[in-house]
Amino acid sequence: MSTNRRLVTLSRAVRPLLVLSIVLGAAVTILVVVQWVLAAWLINDIFLRGASLTLLRGLVPALAGVIIAKAALGGWREAVVGRAAVGIKNTLRESLHARFLALGPAFTAGERGADLAATAVDGVEKLEAYYARFLPQAALTAVAPLIVLGAAVLLDPLAALVLAVTGPIIPLFMWLVGTLAERHNRAQFQELRRLSSHFLDVLRGLPTLKLYGRGSMQADNLAAVGERYRLATMDVLRVAFLSGLVLELTATIATALVAVTVGLRLVDGFITFPRALAVLMLAPEFYQPFRQLGLDHHAGMEGAAAAERIFEVLDTPTPSAKPDSSPVARGPGARHRAALRLEGVGFTYAGAKIAALSDVTLSLAAGERLAVAGATGSGKTTLLRLAARFLEPEVGRLQRDGLDAASVSPRVWRERLAFVTQTPHFFPGTVADNLRLAKPGATLLELRTALKAVELTDVVFSLPEGLDTNLGEDAGRLSGGERQRLAIARALLRDSPLVLLDEPTSALDPVSEAAVLKALYRLLEGRAALIVAHRRATLLSADRVVVLSQGRIVQYGRPRELAVRPGAFASLLGAPSERVTA
Repeated sequence: MSTNRRLVTLSRAVRPLLVLSIVLGAAVTILVVVQWVLAAWLINDIFLRGASLTLLRGLVPALAGVIIAKAALGGWREAVVGRAAVGIKNTLRESLHARFLALGPAFTAGERGADLAATAVDGVEKLEAYYARFLPQAALTAVAPLIVLGAAVLLDPLAALVLAVTGPIIPLFMWLVGTLAERHNRAQFQELRRLSSHFLDVLRGLPTLKLYGRGSMQADNLAAVGERYRLATMDVLRVAFLSGLVLELTATIATALVAVTVGLRLVDGFITFPRALAVLMLAPEFYQPFRQLGLDHHAGMEGAAAAERIFEVLDTPTPSAKPDSSPVARGPGARHRAALRLEGVGFTYAGAKIAALSDVTLSLAAGERLAVAGATGSGKTTLLRLAARFLEPEVGRLQRDGLDAASVSPRVWRERLAFVTQTPHFFPGTVADNLRLAKPGATLLELRTALKAVELTDVVFSLPEGLDTNLGEDAGRLSGGERQRLAIARALLRDSPLVLLDEPTSALDPVSEAAVLKALYRLLEGRAALIVAHRRATLLSADRVVVLSQGRIVQYGRPRELAVRPGAFASLLGAPSERVTA
C-alpha cells in the first residue's frame, strides 16, 4: 500500500470530523456564491438603476448575514480539521511508542536515538499539515468547484463552459510540479534526521570531546550537516514558489479569458450586467480551491515524506505476536518456581553471515545463579535478549516453568522477570515515580522497604524532598553506585522469580562495587538469576557458569571446577585486572 493511501486509511478514525469539514466547506462555498450574486444585484441596483438603500433594506442585511455566516462556518471548519489532525497525531505517537516497547532494545540498539526521536516528534508533527490542510482541501476541491460551476451554468452557460475546460489544467500542472516537490521533501526530512542524530551524538560525547580538544572539529562537522539541511530546505522552498507561480499564472489567465468572454457579450447585449458581474466575481472562486490545494500540497508532501519513516518503524515485525491472554503460573509460591531452559536455540541477526547463537542448550533452576562469560561478540547479549523475549529464537525452544515461549506473549513473559543493566535508565521524575515503574501501585512502606534493602534510605532522604525529589535527567543527582542500587531497589519492588543481570558493577570503583554487590545478593535471595559476568568475583560466586565463544557453548559447569581446568574459563579468570572482556 502506498504512503498516501495508508495516510488516508488512518483518517478513518476521525472520518466523522473530516466529513463534517467537507460539509462545512461546501456550505461556505454556497454562501460565497450567494454573497457574490447578492453583491452583483446590489451594485447594479445602486449604481446603474440609482436605487436608494431604503429600497434595498432587505438585500443589505441579507448580504451582511451571509458574510457573517460564512466567517462563522469557516472558523468552525478550521477548528474541526485541527481537532481531527490532533487525534490522528496522538494515535500515531501512541502506536510508535507501543512499537518501540514491543521491539525492545534489540531494535533500538541498532538505531540512532535521535533519529527515532525525530520520527516520533518532528515526523508526526509534520503530519498535522497533511490532515489539517491538505486532505480536507483535497476533498473540498472535489466539491467546491462543482458548486460554483453549477451557479455559473444558471447565470451564463458559455462562461461555465470556459470554466469547465480550463479547470482541469491547474491539477495537471500541480501534479507535474508535485512530483518534483515530493523528491525534495523526502531529501529534506532525511537531512533533518541526520542533523538530529549528529547533534545528539555530539551532545552526549561533549565532555570527552572537550577533554581531547576535539570540540572545534565537531563544531565544523555540525555546521556542515546544518548547511546540508539548509540547502535541502531551500530546494523545497524553491519548488514551492515555482509551483505557486505556475498555479497563480494559470488561474489568472483563465480568469482573464472568462472576463473577455463575458465582456464582449455584455457589450453586444447578449448578457445582462448583473449576470455578467456575478459570473466575473465567481470565476476566481472557481479556481480558488485548486490554488489553495496547490499551496497545501507542499505541506502535505512534507507529511508524506515523514510518514514513510513512521510506517517503516510501524511495519518492523515484533519478536512475537502471541495474545496477551496466555496462561501463566500463579497462586501461592508460584514466584519461587521459576526455571528457564533453552534447547538447541539458534539466532542470526538480519544481514549477518554468522549466527549470533548456535545450538545453545542450558537450564536454570529456581534459586540458581548462572553466570555467562565470553569475549566480545560471543553471544552474551543475544542470550539475555532471548531470555527477556526481546528476540525470538529462530530454531530451538525457550521454556520457563515448563511453559513454552511460543504459547506466551512477550508482555506476559516479562511480567515475571526483572532486568538490571550496566547503565540503568531513569526518567526525569521523582524517586518514587522511578521506583513505581516496577510496581505502579507500590505503597510508601514498600518503597521504604526496598530502599532499606539496598542501604539507600539515608541517601534518598538526604535529598531536598526525599522520595518526592526530582532526579533530573537520568538521575544526575546520584553517583554511579547509588544509581545501580536504586535500579536494584526497583527490581526488588518487581518481586520477580527470574532476574537478568548485565553485570551492573563493571564501571564502579571498589567501594561502590562492594555496596552494589551486597544489594545484589539481597535481590537474588530465593530467585533464579542469569548473569552476564565481567568480574572474577561475580563469576566465582555463581552456582554454575557457561562460557560462550562465537555463539556456541565451549564450557559449562561449576566455576571452581572449570577454574582449575585448562580452557577458555581459566584463561578469562587469568586476564589482567581480574576482569573478563565485555
